Amino acid sequence: MGDKFMTLLVFMIDGHNYAIESSYVRKVVRMVEITPLPGGPDAILGVIDVQGDIAPVIDLRRCLGMNNRELNICDQLIIVHAEGRCFALPVDETEGVIDCSEETVTPASGIVSDAIYVCGVAKRAEGMVLIYSIEKLLSVATEALTTLEPEQLTGGQNA
Repeated sequence: MGDKFMTLLVFMIDGHNYAIESSYVRKVVRMVEITPLPGGPDAILGVIDVQGDIAPVIDLRRCLGMNNRELNICDQLIIVHAEGRCFALPVDETEGVIDCSEETVTPASGIVSDAIYVCGVAKRAEGMVLIYSIEKLLSVATEALTTLEPEQLTGGQNA
């Protein structure tokens, strides 16, 4: 009986480790200037240009119920691709990619039933890592984006 593995990208926010499935990650880049969306939804910080594509930047801190803080040049953006489009997730830093066996991951339903974005908890020697569901995070962003006019997505400029 072979072990099934899950490959995760581990990142930090406010000194705590979190993870997402690495299969969604296109790349990790240094923080760039984010163009705010006039009248945009709270879940979206703004947009960035990712190799010619307009990528909404999800306010991950707000989604995770954390205190807001100014983004700085030392922060990183995780560029993810899901549901046919790119999104950016601002994080303090990325730790790296890890492989977790199914035996070391506990489904969230038995632990944190009210944390809607959490799909599991990985046990590591360094401590626990909450695994966030990209689908659930992006569903909030996608829903918020459907309320915007096309010119709002380009920051008032033609793409």
